[in-house]
Amino acid sequence: MKNLFCFIFVFAFLASCSDEVQEPAVVISCEDDYAECTINDQLFTTGFSEEPSEFLTTTDANCGIAAVLDTNTDILIMHVFDENHHITMRMEVADMNEPIEFLSVRYSASDSDALHDQPLEDANNYIQFEQHDSTDEFLKGEFNFRVKNAQGNVVAVTNGSFKCNYHSF
Repeated sequence: MKNLFCFIFVFAFLASCSDEVQEPAVVISCEDDYAECTINDQLFTTGFSEEPSEFLTTTDANCGIAAVLDTNTDILIMHVFDENHHITMRMEVADMNEPIEFLSVRYSASDSDALHDQPLEDANNYIQFEQHDSTDEFLKGEFNFRVKNAQGNVVAVTNGSFKCNYHSF
């Protein structure tokens, strides 16, 4: 456990020294964390799982959602995933009181090689925070977006809601 703590500390320190925003590899806790949304009219729900994941808590738990906030740049990166879907949302969160447009958003599915990473400009692409507690590093909110892949196929992610702890550096 001590080695894991040291790894997290070194990772956070190195990431904060870089000009490039790093994707999260470790998050904190997830007893009640979840994400839910509709992907092309199919309900998608995630939460705690005993299945392995690259995004784990310090207790090696797979939450189905992971978030990290770079406090130097106010960039938040959030992953929502299970064995079949992976959503990555990246946004600047200087003001969490208004709906926020994504800096980037990606969707991929295990049954397809196509990465959907081109947001549709006419879509209602946003994340809205209902709660933000910087002391306990907790977020709750909703999200929606539509993205297409290089072939022009569109994925609509709607009625998204989430609750999660996050890690900051």
